[in-house]
Amino acid sequence: MKKLLFVVWLTIASLPIFAVDYDAVIDNLYYKFSGLTASVVGCTNIQDFPGAYQLTDGNSTVWVVDIIIPSTVTKNSTTYTVTSISAGAFSSSNVRGGSLHSVVIPNSVTYIGEGAFGWQYYMEYINIPEGVSSIEKNAFCGLGISSIVLPSSLTYIGEGAFESCRNLQNVIIPQNVYNIDKAAFYNCENLTSIQFPTENLRYIGERAFYNSGLTYVEIPSSVWSIGRDAFSYTKLKNISITNPNCGIDYCAFAYTPLENATIASAGQYMFLGVSDIETKTKKLTITLLDGINWLPDYAFIHTDIENINIPASVVSLGKGVFSDCKDLKTITFECSNISEIPDMFLSGCESLEDIIIPEGVSNIGEYVFRECGNLKKIEFPSTLTHIGRGNFNYNHEEDTNLDVYIPNLSQWLNIDFTRDEYGGFDYSNPLSKSSNFYVNNEKLSGILTIPSDIYDLKLDALGLAINNLSGIEIPYSVQSVKHPITVGDSLKWIKMESQTPPALDDYYNFWGTTLLVPCGCIRAYRDAEHWKEFSEIWDIPYYYEFSVNRDFIVDDYYNLGYVDIQQKPNCANDATLIVEAHPRDGYHFAQWSDGNKDNPRTIQLTDHTYLTAEFAEGVSGIEDVHINAITPQKVVIDGKIYIIRNNQTYTVTGQEVK
Repeated sequence: MKKLLFVVWLTIASLPIFAVDYDAVIDNLYYKFSGLTASVVGCTNIQDFPGAYQLTDGNSTVWVVDIIIPSTVTKNSTTYTVTSISAGAFSSSNVRGGSLHSVVIPNSVTYIGEGAFGWQYYMEYINIPEGVSSIEKNAFCGLGISSIVLPSSLTYIGEGAFESCRNLQNVIIPQNVYNIDKAAFYNCENLTSIQFPTENLRYIGERAFYNSGLTYVEIPSSVWSIGRDAFSYTKLKNISITNPNCGIDYCAFAYTPLENATIASAGQYMFLGVSDIETKTKKLTITLLDGINWLPDYAFIHTDIENINIPASVVSLGKGVFSDCKDLKTITFECSNISEIPDMFLSGCESLEDIIIPEGVSNIGEYVFRECGNLKKIEFPSTLTHIGRGNFNYNHEEDTNLDVYIPNLSQWLNIDFTRDEYGGFDYSNPLSKSSNFYVNNEKLSGILTIPSDIYDLKLDALGLAINNLSGIEIPYSVQSVKHPITVGDSLKWIKMESQTPPALDDYYNFWGTTLLVPCGCIRAYRDAEHWKEFSEIWDIPYYYEFSVNRDFIVDDYYNLGYVDIQQKPNCANDATLIVEAHPRDGYHFAQWSDGNKDNPRTIQLTDHTYLTAEFAEGVSGIEDVHINAITPQKVVIDGKIYIIRNNQTYTVTGQEVK
């Protein structure tokens, strides 16, 4: 009876604890038969193997065994060829009493099932025989192997196939592999080298090499798709992608210490977090290869690049491609086929100093240049028709130093600037922040003639640049004037060619600005809505203005003298102007600013005239001085100052003049 019980106990102990369907137990391996083929479906307790031994790892000891799977097994005189290892056959959850240390798989095996050897941490060696065409999900995940040779017959590496093989150091992917599925080498933190096939590889899946130790990868031109986070949290410093048609998903190379990227295609948030890696030794350099045709949304957001060149092949740009690239100093467009600079394209690029928007661009989206606080120069193309809101929403002391260049004034006056509900610019017009406006490389200053192809004049399009003007000439073609602005002291006159006042949608503060109108049209403008509010409306052929020179000795320079207009021109008959300069006590008239010394002076107006009466200290000759003056007097003779005192004449050094 005891013997029987013992035999029964042995039989029970030999059975696997897990539920498995098997046909035979041969040399501690469980088999399932089908025809003349056999599949390995499990094994007995590790400690039941005749060759089992103990392995010490740190402070722990574990039973391990080295298994050689035979190519054939015989039962009841029938020989079966071992062709497969079934799903979970040797996984840690199914193997009891220890762990596998090494496994030799015969060449007869062509299929290794899902999770077949999963999480055998102490396994240091396993071979994958020729004939195996696919490695199924989690087949070798969590092994302790440091190297693996993949057979040339392999075409597919499944999801998590080698996940968390933390000791794995290098892998050569065979030429026939077309798909590396998601998480295939996830968490292989010591995997420093991967060699991809050059012809057939099409897909690199999501998180395929996430948190691996790779430092360089060259993606074959055959690859069509790279999945999300495929190479995130690796140690990559260099990458190369040469296929312009390769689709790249989110964050493909995020949080890596990248220093060089040569790419012909890009993906959203491609290098996210690269700027935050403390182990980086230098900033990222991105080289976009000719052939790349589009940059997706937020492709290079928050990277530490300093320079970028957009090649001629690019035809489309995404939103926020370079957002928050705080180190970006220069961007160069070689492309001429893009029509839009989309929203937030360069938002937060606080080191960017100048940019040339390429010809062909008609629309600049919203917040493209927001917080580009060091932007000093921007050149717009002749094709531009719209600028969105928030582009120049930044504040620093040098806002007005932005140089704005355009090739054509008519185009600028016709641009559709985004406005707020009150009609004001919603940070869309750079000239609302700057007075440095260049048209065809010449700075806007002096007199501005509005082009004759302008019908609706939006005067505020000139922004602060209007402060550089002394006069504006508005042609017959203008039928309405919209958005006039508050101007400073520089704008002296606005000249209208039209006898009929154009529609003026509002009147702002044209303090000190004279409205010049055609002869006989004063009444028409005096009666017109808003135009009538100009304090001065003249109907003369040309505008004139006189001023007095300043003297650093005198705070109120008008104490030097004044100019009297003795005869004003008659716009219908006579354009004669007569003026006379009058010095105040202690000063004399020296000359007009153009060198003429006539006083009074007669001028035939042929253009707008600006003259300054220049006065100098002292009187203009001895004959004008009261010799018996009680106090000393200064006189000017031939440009030299003399002192008259007690009927004697002296130089300023006190030497008596004989």
